[in-house]
Amino acid sequence: MQGRYPLLHYTTGSRELQSVSSRYLGEKKQWKKLLDFIYQDKQPVGWDTEFEGVDFDAGNNCVGTSRIDLWSIGLFTGELHPRGYEIATGYVLPPESTEYFRGFLEDDSIIKPAHNSTVDVHTLYNAGVDVGGVVDTLHLTRFTFPGKFRYGLDALSKEFLDESKFMSFKDLVSVPAYVEKEVKVKRCICGEEGCRKRKAVAATSHDKYISLETITVESGTSSIPISTIRPGHVKWDDYVQYAGQDAVLALELYSYTTAKLKKLNYENPFRFMQQI
Repeated sequence: MQGRYPLLHYTTGSRELQSVSSRYLGEKKQWKKLLDFIYQDKQPVGWDTEFEGVDFDAGNNCVGTSRIDLWSIGLFTGELHPRGYEIATGYVLPPESTEYFRGFLEDDSIIKPAHNSTVDVHTLYNAGVDVGGVVDTLHLTRFTFPGKFRYGLDALSKEFLDESKFMSFKDLVSVPAYVEKEVKVKRCICGEEGCRKRKAVAATSHDKYISLETITVESGTSSIPISTIRPGHVKWDDYVQYAGQDAVLALELYSYTTAKLKKLNYENPFRFMQQI
């Protein structure tokens, strides 16, 4: 079943595959098709950003510092998960597309779920876009399911959506590191590669000699900037899936949580969200 979105060409019967399937849209004609559907569909749209320029370990934040690298949109497919929420799929976009999508992003009438949205709002604001209509699923789940120890997207997705993150950021930016080292190599004095005559008792002219040679060996991993991962890079396909998944999970978590709120007779579950 294809669902209701015309760009959704990769839907399969495998929920595991579908849960990490995001598509990169790098052309303006694809952006137009996506934007036309968003306005036609009139449904909430998940979103997320990938950015650089912030050292959280050093206590920095995104205000005026984060630089958008990619951003993503999550859309409902029209299919329901057995747990009762609507399944979403992701679309990943380049940073230059934000101007094309400005009207949508700044439109308060379109609900845009995002998890821990503060960093994403600042990141797009740094790029000149003031996002409107944001519902932070971090606060929404705290309101709906109080008293939990962890409210990170990964923990909530495992508990409520039966989904796991595609990969960690550390794994995404890690590549093998190589070093050169000198090793001792035994060779026959006759010069023939792989000669075994030196082992014969009578073949004294085939004595072995030892030389030092420099070889390259793998030695752990090193980190690369995400801005270097572009089409053709060995990590590009992983990056697209990684970037798209948070928008998908935020939208699915929104679907799951608002369904629970409505069962609790919260006819307008956004009244609380509009006050924070």
